[in-house]
Amino acid sequence: MNETFNFNYGDETINCLISRHDINNIQIKVKPNFEVIARVPQLTTVTDIRHAVVNKANWIYQQLSYFRDRQQYVVTKEYVSGEMMFYLGKHYVLKVISDNSADIKVTITGNRLQVNLIEQPTNKQQQVKQLITAWYKTQAEQVFSTRLAKIAPQIDWLNELPKLHINAAQKQWGSYSASGKLMLNVHLIKAPTICIDYIIVHELCHIIEKNHSKKFWNLVTQTMPFWRKAKQQLDNSAELYLNE
Repeated sequence: MNETFNFNYGDETINCLISRHDINNIQIKVKPNFEVIARVPQLTTVTDIRHAVVNKANWIYQQLSYFRDRQQYVVTKEYVSGEMMFYLGKHYVLKVISDNSADIKVTITGNRLQVNLIEQPTNKQQQVKQLITAWYKTQAEQVFSTRLAKIAPQIDWLNELPKLHINAAQKQWGSYSASGKLMLNVHLIKAPTICIDYIIVHELCHIIEKNHSKKFWNLVTQTMPFWRKAKQQLDNSAELYLNE
């Protein structure tokens, strides 16, 4: 069961999640979704954790403020021409075209992500969103399968390809279940291939190491030495990729 505690800084109450691991020192992290996480050695007391977190309260507050400032530039999409869309780390300008002589489809043409409609429906924006969502899912199934097949031979402990499933979570890029199911977030298709590879490697390493221990990160490093670069890229753009 997850442990949490609250502490006050200025006029704000900040919630902190405690995550216990086989590590030697307390590590405090603030995520772009405003989660504050204290990764701590298994036997650390809540009193010691609270003391360590409160000592970094100013830094935590600054990180939260930074992510809030970034969040204000993430505007909910309206699915109209001119909006910015992402695919495999590149950005494209959305172009919606109504043409009764063309098929309903989504295509990439130059720097445009083009949506063709065969009529002018009253719920045009909703239809565009549904078409793009379906297109992203189809692309994700194809790209993720290809990347998994390419990475699998590098994973010594992998006896067979896991069952790949696509979801649309807002907090997790991926997960690996005890039943051998690899779950990847469809929004990951908006990120560069290096980021997709990192999440696949990350989850496959959980087959051996269930927690984010030092052994786990050593295993990730052995498999993908440049994973930190990929993780930073993904963290820096998470709000943009998850926005829909």
